Amino acid sequence: MAGKCQGAAARIQANYPKALYFHCAAHILNLCVVGACKVQSVQNMMGFLKEISLFFSNSPKRQQELESQIMEVTDSETNKRKLVDLCRTRWIARIEAFEVFESLLSSVVNSLEVISEGARAGWNVESATMARGLFHSIMKFEFLITFVVVKKAPCYIKGLTHLLQKKTLDICTAYGEVDNVKLSLAQVRQTIDIVHKEWYQAAVTIGDKIHAPEPSISRCCGRQSNRSNVPGDSPEVYYRRLVTVPFIDELLNHLDNRFAISHIKAVCTMKSLMPASFMTSVGDLGSSMGELDVKTMGLDDFEFYLDDLPSADGLPQEMHNWVNKWRRFKGAFPHTPADCLSYADETMYPNINCVLRIFCTLPVTTAECERSVSVLRRLKTYLRSSMGQERLSSLALLHINQSMTIDFDAVINSFSRKHPRRMILKDILSTCIDT
Repeated sequence: MAGKCQGAAARIQANYPKALYFHCAAHILNLCVVGACKVQSVQNMMGFLKEISLFFSNSPKRQQELESQIMEVTDSETNKRKLVDLCRTRWIARIEAFEVFESLLSSVVNSLEVISEGARAGWNVESATMARGLFHSIMKFEFLITFVVVKKAPCYIKGLTHLLQKKTLDICTAYGEVDNVKLSLAQVRQTIDIVHKEWYQAAVTIGDKIHAPEPSISRCCGRQSNRSNVPGDSPEVYYRRLVTVPFIDELLNHLDNRFAISHIKAVCTMKSLMPASFMTSVGDLGSSMGELDVKTMGLDDFEFYLDDLPSADGLPQEMHNWVNKWRRFKGAFPHTPADCLSYADETMYPNINCVLRIFCTLPVTTAECERSVSVLRRLKTYLRSSMGQERLSSLALLHINQSMTIDFDAVINSFSRKHPRRMILKDILSTCIDT
């Protein structure tokens, strides 16, 4: 789709240069997390979590043992009885799996310890061997510190991933929040010593809770290819260089690279048309104010759309009237392009109205389109697997427009007029009521 030479976007732009390509912001954010989780320690931790989840979910007997251990833990503050599997596509959804795993960690450790005893506790050799390996993996401090870091750091973008899936979201608001998240993570990177110390203490607390061994430093050598080989004077410094710094750096690099799209940054300058934006920069304008230049209001990037404006020559004067309109406005300024568009009369402000309409139609996410695909499982079920395309499209329209009020009498009359010789239709509802 996004190939620069032969991709669909490149072929469309060859004929229509103004058809800009916008990658779904929600998918971009997901790819950023995917790239950051390619750190070796993070991959190992993710693999262990998945194996532990499958270890209990694939066997009712093991799951029953886990539930019995959960009931014995009196200080458990959750009503969860099962581990949540790691989502394969939406990586941000794994935060919920991390939270459930942390709340059930003591019960998981106790269950693995009981199962690892093998025949003495009534378990077969295969279950005991797998439980013994998973138990030793959890008890390693590298697993615990990596788990804490991967659980804490993505919390900065947890709200952003839900925001980027909203129906009513303009592109400036979306990328403005992305910049805020990037700024927060950059501040975390600048104060990584303080932040890592807090996360390190959290991992130590978890280790004490499950009676894990004390943190230690792996042996370093001259050349190492199968595991991390970073120097460190203390365990805290060692794991900061091993896990926290690489993970935060990778996350920041992917956010900078994937969201740094030139035409999106240019389009985001359209927010200078918003009253809440330009009134702070213009300030109190005198009554002797002359004509406004396009660059004065930060509209120099609108040159890309000048050919689409009804009368581009009058844009500076129109902006002058637009500013004075909001200087005299009493009340709260609109903060979204859709709300602002209702104030831009097409007769009085034709150019601004045109720009705002373009602004409102710029895509941010494809989450809504994917929701329509997810709805298909409610329409084309196993009982209706041989449904034709015409019927499927009709049912989809009925589902999408289910809030509309349908006049059944009008539908029956229309059907009877189209097919008068098929049958004589009667008003069944009124007949039932009369009887």
